[in-house]
Amino acid sequence: HTTIKMGLSMEKEEYRDVVGFEDYFQISNLGNVFSKRSNRILKQAKRVGYWTFNTKIGGRNGIAHHFQVHRLVAEAFIPNPESKPYVNHKDGCKTNNMLSNLEWVTAKENSAHAWATGLQLPRPKHSQRKLTADRVREIRASTKSNIELASIYGLSHVNISRIKRRESYKDVPD
Repeated sequence: HTTIKMGLSMEKEEYRDVVGFEDYFQISNLGNVFSKRSNRILKQAKRVGYWTFNTKIGGRNGIAHHFQVHRLVAEAFIPNPESKPYVNHKDGCKTNNMLSNLEWVTAKENSAHAWATGLQLPRPKHSQRKLTADRVREIRASTKSNIELASIYGLSHVNISRIKRRESYKDVPD
């Protein structure tokens, strides 16, 4: 399938074989998936914000495969000499799978991009806390077992142990 057409972006659409599934699919630099079996562009579904598609290879009883379209575009079109494991959407839009919007990144680079673009927002400090500072001091001073304290405070005995060892609530002085 070598159709070249102009997409909305005014980029020429180019198709390449899907890595590992060369006999079955092609992916375009604009994020379209072409099936060599049915000779048509496949419909995609949005899962967790990303365009994906599922298929079985080998008929009804074949092996199911799940594909994320942005990864297929990157694998087919973007060299990855450093073997970076993640594909980043430069504009922060998970559904924009155009080649010009994708890049290979490390986990650290992906996280830094999410923070820099506001896709990841900081959680308020201690927003998940269940205990007041006074309760933490009570737990640390108690001679009761961790299991008893867990029942009293509605925590697990592991969390009680972490509080006593000052692995959690480190900022609470005795």
